[in-house]
Amino acid sequence: MKLTKSIPKFILYLLSYIVVPLSSGQYCGTQNILKALRIEKSKTIPKVARFFNDTDAPVPLIFHFILNEQQLNRIGGLGGIAERVKLQLIALNDCFNDSLYSSRTPDVLRHLSSKPGIRFALAHTDPNGNFTPGFELRVTNKTGFEERSTIGSTFAFSDSKYSYSGGVDIWDPTTYINVWIINTMNNGGVSSVAAVTIPFIFTQNSVIPDNELGVVINYGYFGVKNAPSDFYLDDRTKGLTLVHEFGHYFELWHIWGDDGNLCPNEMNGDDDGIEDTPPQAGPTFGCRNFPFYDRCSDSNGVGVLFMNYMDYSDDTCKFLFTPGQCERMNSLLSIKGSLYTLNKHPSILLPPGDTVVNMMIDIFPNPTNIFLNIYLSQTIKSTLYVNIIDVLGKICKCYTFNLYESHYKISITDLPTGVYLVNIIYDNKNYYKKIFLVK
Repeated sequence: MKLTKSIPKFILYLLSYIVVPLSSGQYCGTQNILKALRIEKSKTIPKVARFFNDTDAPVPLIFHFILNEQQLNRIGGLGGIAERVKLQLIALNDCFNDSLYSSRTPDVLRHLSSKPGIRFALAHTDPNGNFTPGFELRVTNKTGFEERSTIGSTFAFSDSKYSYSGGVDIWDPTTYINVWIINTMNNGGVSSVAAVTIPFIFTQNSVIPDNELGVVINYGYFGVKNAPSDFYLDDRTKGLTLVHEFGHYFELWHIWGDDGNLCPNEMNGDDDGIEDTPPQAGPTFGCRNFPFYDRCSDSNGVGVLFMNYMDYSDDTCKFLFTPGQCERMNSLLSIKGSLYTLNKHPSILLPPGDTVVNMMIDIFPNPTNIFLNIYLSQTIKSTLYVNIIDVLGKICKCYTFNLYESHYKISITDLPTGVYLVNIIYDNKNYYKKIFLVK
């Protein structure tokens, strides 16, 4: 009893959530930590909030893969990782910039559909100034990582975030958003938690250290399913699990309030702290037909906002954030926001340096508007690969040359105006050059 009195009350409350296996079908584990830390959901949004525009730098992302050989082979090896990273990045930018999904919004919901305008890109410079493709892989002998860990805060798969426990150390969270892709486990078996997020607000106590900031996601929910044979779990195949978790990272909560199916106006009832999300009793599973009402819905309102990214609906029927949610997210990237520094490091989106040992490469004209000439100081006797990469890390064009020449000419007339990287690969060597396309 004396021991109990010596431990802060909120830590005991936290442990009461973590030592018990998470409920079946829970999908997202973030709300357990939110409740355990007794963090109040803010119902006010700072007036400094603003929306982003095309001149804002994207937020750098780094993906830490920790898989065993069997799991790695299951997703197609390094090539499969690169493909999933590429498709996941596209999904994030589509959902946060509404480039694909606005046409799906019913007219009656137009006023509740908005976009935060936050862009994401792969980091190409690591904290030590070296090149990174935007992801790293640690091949392990572990089957996976447990919900209740032994290192750090000891919960939310924290073992995966420390190299000395078989995980991967965090990269500076003031510069990068860190995402760990692992096999999530519970007591040696399959975990019901697909993903869990530690946002900045969770670290404002003595329980969770800053070096656990970020998202942990099961490798079977990461990326976008591109072929029937691709390995994915359940119906979460469109990359929206990470969209949901990034919502948490920007301090959005589940729209039903995580209050045990109560309504906001009932005793002990709660909501997500966002004014324009309608009242909702509990999470939505599957894919409902609009309109859909539950016991908390206003009969004269729009009903349950099951198509919101912060609900649990299937990926195929989620397609919006509300204006209030967008304003909350942007407030964190504003000058007084907790994530303000994340888009202030555009240089790490580009690889360091632009030279290759023992080879002089000249690319011109720069700026250009039609084509590029690539001159090599010597003829190489191997295949030459040329990739044109945009600032979000997407490969826009790729070429393969087996001509063994010293001069190559490529057309880029179909690309929009912007900044690009020319990536030249030969004999396992990489060369990068920044170019400007102006039309």
